[in-house]
Amino acid sequence: MLRARCLQPRPEAVKKFKSKDALLRVHVMPAFEKRPLARIDRLAVQAWVDDLIGAGLAPSTVSKCYRLVARVFDEAVDDRLLARSPCRKVDLPSI
Repeated sequence: MLRARCLQPRPEAVKKFKSKDALLRVHVMPAFEKRPLARIDRLAVQAWVDDLIGAGLAPSTVSKCYRLVARVFDEAVDDRLLARSPCRKVDLPSI
């Protein structure tokens, strides 16, 4: 019983996962999925952020999308796949 309860995801965790998955599918993957990580530079990330803003996304949504992408690049740096993250010094909208 305890094991089943521990393995059962909390409703808020499921909701958070679905939200992140939707952001990735709709706003992140279309922009970056065909490009190798090493070929994405800061200007490309800034252009993507600017496109999200131009598409009318709320600043908080743009920020959430950016944080997902930044986390991927931080992991790539930690794993020594990249020397530095292209997400550094990207201008984000004020929330």
